[in-house]
Amino acid sequence: AGAELYCLHKNKWWQTADGQRLDTGAFVAGLEFAAGVEATVLGKPSTAYFEAALAALDAEPGLTWMVGDDLEGDCIGAMNHGMRTILVRTGKFRPDEVEASTAQPDAIVVPKIGSAADLNGIEEVLLVLGAAESIGLWAMLETPSAILDSAGIAAAGGRLSVLVMGTNDLLAELRADDVPG
Repeated sequence: AGAELYCLHKNKWWQTADGQRLDTGAFVAGLEFAAGVEATVLGKPSTAYFEAALAALDAEPGLTWMVGDDLEGDCIGAMNHGMRTILVRTGKFRPDEVEASTAQPDAIVVPKIGSAADLNGIEEVLLVLGAAESIGLWAMLETPSAILDSAGIAAAGGRLSVLVMGTNDLLAELRADDVPG
């Protein structure tokens, strides 16, 4: 019968410092066509991937959160397995994909929030895009001034549900060492 075809994913594109690049999905499709077989996806968003992750964590899907920057591979894959989702505004994140998708994450992590005005600006973008009102915002505070203004930032956001301290950038700005323990 012939060999089976396996792949880690079928992503259309990936993000580099130089912009978007064609990912393995196009090549897997070509191999599938040439071999006359359908590839088994081992990574996200496959059932095997999410079942293995949940089993390794001994986790209940409804109590487990998937955090990622890829709406399709990370969030929709997790939603299809009953998990909660957080979309991060880095890497592959695209506001237009959130707008166009019928599947919406539970929350979006927004890095580099430095003031209430920053948070309000993000809320306005979500409003213009028509994003579901159920999408919460997790604001990442990464500067000393943002930490000092955390009460003002917390009071500003209607969708704001969590403040996250971004310690890597905070340590860098403070010129502090990361000391374990």
